[in-house]
Amino acid sequence: MKSIQVRTADGVRLVGMHVTTERDERDLAIVLAHGFTVTTARPHVQRVAARFARSAGVVMVDFRGHGRSEGRTTAGDFEVLDLDATVRWARQAGYRRVGTVGFSMGGAVVLRHAARSSSTTGLAPVEPVGPDDAPPLTVVVPAYLEAGAIGGKVADLFANGYPGPLTVLVVAEDPETAAAARAAGATVLQPEGRLGKSGALNLGMTSASTDLVVATDANNHVTAGSLALLAAHFATPASSARRSGRVRAAV
Repeated sequence: MKSIQVRTADGVRLVGMHVTTERDERDLAIVLAHGFTVTTARPHVQRVAARFARSAGVVMVDFRGHGRSEGRTTAGDFEVLDLDATVRWARQAGYRRVGTVGFSMGGAVVLRHAARSSSTTGLAPVEPVGPDDAPPLTVVVPAYLEAGAIGGKVADLFANGYPGPLTVLVVAEDPETAAAARAAGATVLQPEGRLGKSGALNLGMTSASTDLVVATDANNHVTAGSLALLAAHFATPASSARRSGRVRAAV
């Protein structure tokens, strides 16, 4: 892993890193685009990079206004220039093919860049996992004073259509929310004291027993089928051995 710097078309200096395959082959590079307020140093971004690096080089930078990069964030607008500069760096580094993968704000940047770039050769939509290759999945829901909403949230998750083993783990910080979550069929953790959202998330993440963990709020809706689409990025065909290592995502 080596630190890199790129400069955008509008003059912003960005800092990131380059992760090579074991033999440092320069065939395919994956350019990772992180989400809003996230950086390339975050553990979950590092884990995703390490997984891609098993078969491709990985190039990623902190978007403007994030991490070690200069400038101010534009919440996905001028970040298209950041991605374009990173793709150019990968090509100049000798990679024959370059693919872009984004998460949250980074996903929007990837799509906008693909639409604008003359070098885009195609889009690769992800097929959802099926019953034979869906890994066990835990959805962690931190909840405080959500007794009126948590039952619907749990039902919404179970109705999402995930084809594999699914655990909905609610970290409930008040008795009423805990009771409502249990009644809806969720597994419930009820800490003794108030942890706050970040503490509740940490407790849920560390308590989950599956490699793939998704975090979501108690008062939002997860689009039907999206859990199977998300898991497709990390699933291994049933005929192959699964590789260990926890992956976490937020929706």
